[in-house]
Amino acid sequence: MVDAALAVDVTTGRILAANEEARRLLTPAERDLVGASVLSVFPGQAAALTVFTEAVLHKGRYWTRSLSPPDPSILLTLYDLEARHRRDLDADAQEHVRAGLTEWRRTERLFQEIERSNQLILRAAGEGIFGVNAEGRTTFVNPAGEAMLGWETGELIGRDMHACVHHHRPDGTHYPHEECPIYAAFRDGAVHHVENEMFFRKNGTGFWVEYTSTPIRDRGRLVGAVIIFRDISQRHEADERLRAALAEVDSLRERLQQENAYLQEEMRLERNHRGVVGRSGAIQKILSQVELVARTDAAVLITGESGT
Repeated sequence: MVDAALAVDVTTGRILAANEEARRLLTPAERDLVGASVLSVFPGQAAALTVFTEAVLHKGRYWTRSLSPPDPSILLTLYDLEARHRRDLDADAQEHVRAGLTEWRRTERLFQEIERSNQLILRAAGEGIFGVNAEGRTTFVNPAGEAMLGWETGELIGRDMHACVHHHRPDGTHYPHEECPIYAAFRDGAVHHVENEMFFRKNGTGFWVEYTSTPIRDRGRLVGAVIIFRDISQRHEADERLRAALAEVDSLRERLQQENAYLQEEMRLERNHRGVVGRSGAIQKILSQVELVARTDAAVLITGESGT
């Protein structure tokens, strides 16, 4: 039994080669399929064909029951882009289909479980998390992100996230897309961590955020970014109060230093007895008496010998 076979360019979607069995099965007049679009063989099934092709490219080998040829009497089992007519399926082929179906179901359950786990993680996360594609359009938002931004996921999916929540800087000036670190992540491929910027809620009010934008790669190609952010408004307010308190402390310290310098000068002047001249014992006695009373407010008459 000769298998029907197509060779397809996954980039253009054009059929590169087709054997006689493929032409017999897939075209009513057995016309040449080379150069035709594979969608002409599976009309209206672009989504299913894309999923199947991506699976083949990713896994190397794959099969699907999701694609149907124009002739409803034909049942196709696609396996590495191979097609077989129902009446030609022998017992071994049927067993292969059943085994493939079992594997497909197992894989489907695995992916469903992974998806369920991811959704549980996203719902449980306290930080806001959202994703954007390579055009900056929203692909998902977790519940914490919805709560902080005031948007529902359905309202943001497919929309320009920067234009929705990150359109202005904290000083009120416009924030261009090309200067946004979130966009930079899927352009330069680097992780960007940013503090003290603002996101804006649906109602237009802003709040201080700290966020990390991490690029997403698919087979080495940058296809988007995941952004994790948290509301740091309380921390920012505390920092502002701390800065104000430190500034006040600095001002008080400067005033105290000035007052201390003034007092030191006053004390120096008060203790400067250069008007008293002499080195005799009597003069030294008078100076010691002056020192004793200089620290008080008392009026004291000091007498002693004159001259010498």
